[in-house]
Amino acid sequence: MPATTADANRWPRPFALGMANGDIPNDPAAFSVGLAKSWRTRGLACVAVGFSRPAADISIELMRGVRAMLSDEGIHVSEFAGVNANLVHPDPVVREQAVERVRAAVGPASALGAACINSGPGSCSDSWSMSFYRPDAGNFTPQAEDRAVDTLTRIAQVIEDTDLIYTVECHQLTTMRSAAIIRSVLDRVDHPRIRANFDPINLLDSAYVAFTNAERIPEFIDTVGPRYAHTCHVKDVIVTDEMPFESHEAPPGQGLVRIETIFAAAQRLPGDQPVDLIVEHLDPKNAEASVELVRQRAHPSGSHADLRNGLLAGHDEGAAPAFGDSVRHVQEQCRLADSRFSGDEDHGARNQTSAEDTVQLGDPGGLCGRGSAIDVGDGERGRADRAGGDASG
Repeated sequence: MPATTADANRWPRPFALGMANGDIPNDPAAFSVGLAKSWRTRGLACVAVGFSRPAADISIELMRGVRAMLSDEGIHVSEFAGVNANLVHPDPVVREQAVERVRAAVGPASALGAACINSGPGSCSDSWSMSFYRPDAGNFTPQAEDRAVDTLTRIAQVIEDTDLIYTVECHQLTTMRSAAIIRSVLDRVDHPRIRANFDPINLLDSAYVAFTNAERIPEFIDTVGPRYAHTCHVKDVIVTDEMPFESHEAPPGQGLVRIETIFAAAQRLPGDQPVDLIVEHLDPKNAEASVELVRQRAHPSGSHADLRNGLLAGHDEGAAPAFGDSVRHVQEQCRLADSRFSGDEDHGARNQTSAEDTVQLGDPGGLCGRGSAIDVGDGERGRADRAGGDASG
């Protein structure tokens, strides 16, 4: 059922308000205490980050320092993005590189205390390195789905003994272009640490679907169900009158999707920990206003937004669960789970900074922005996965 404004005061599951892009730097040396404090002032509890340098070149001590800096302000890293692991390309060398990219990201992502490594499926196009989500006829074949299953299964082996989960940033231009295919691929992988990120705007693939999004978005949750992670991207979509069909993503509140529709669907994501609600595709000029809009729409009265811990809890019948407690609960589930996914039980994990494991600040890290060049390992440069989102939209 479509959400209404009145629903905003009835969210029983807290949201951890987060952001990607915006004024999160993509320069590894540009994080600062001042920035972290400004994010806390805005009510942020989490951020999605990516880096302009390959993960293999990022210092573990540097990441531990960033983690400590953010933890001091009560902020955790939800997503480590920008990995650009091409799951589906016909060339086995490209897919092997995808696995190695994830392997290289495990160290810095774990040092950051990130919950997820996030990347899109990639493309079958020969020019994928120039545009990671390049449309290609090969993307829409059973063979591409088979390759996605095989590569994700190998990635699962890489992260199995970590506190990380791997989330796929699915999109209409890619092999994992619909809720049904996402569920099919992830059911075949059948591993508790391999999930899809919930980004409903990416699946609105026609004017009809975009204009009927209030009915379609809940259907995505119905279909993908337990294969989703606890991360949700918040943005909007605009449909133009260009023929035959043209759409553009937009900051939340500037298009066809009511933010409450996303809130209501996100409440149904697996698990019981707070949903990381990541406002994305922002530039420094609109970041603060967009994050504030989402915060206010979650809680129009403002009375339930706890800016000290960054949780947006719209249900006042008892206290919201402590964030650290829910994180530890989910981590324990993952440690106890075997390699088979059982029913609808959530086995996602997060590595949350605590007082006893913070370290001294090293060199900080940052975020890949829109259109950033990527190092694909063969000297070519192209558009990258953005933290908290895909490279194309």
